[in-house]
Amino acid sequence: MDKQNRPYKCNVEGCDRMAQGFTYCGGLIRHQREVHKMHGGIKALFCHIPDCKRNSGPAFTRQTNLDEHIRHQHPDIPQELDESPAEGDENNLRAELKKLRRETDTRLRKLEAEVSALRSCRAGQLVKHEM
Repeated sequence: MDKQNRPYKCNVEGCDRMAQGFTYCGGLIRHQREVHKMHGGIKALFCHIPDCKRNSGPAFTRQTNLDEHIRHQHPDIPQELDESPAEGDENNLRAELKKLRRETDTRLRKLEAEVSALRSCRAGQLVKHEM
């Protein structure tokens, strides 16, 4: 999308972004959530490390900020734990579900390629197994 084209405008009276607008609707929604407390208000993302001050203290409003926090503040945490959702945190659960879907899709594509390769084998090339 052309960076000059900003079709998504904030309709909150007196907002300084009313004229400027946003390139993507996601930017407008994030702006309305964070600035105007719309769409359920600010997302509260917490660090899943139990003894971290960001576990129950000030929350992150963006997943990327939480990810960066974990990378910098908890570099000793293995990556698979780093990406685990905190209990009860719907946003982290969505991120985990997305990750699992990507992994499943990758495995499915590999299996489909193997099946396709097996189907293309000639009957004479197949090894008969004794039962």
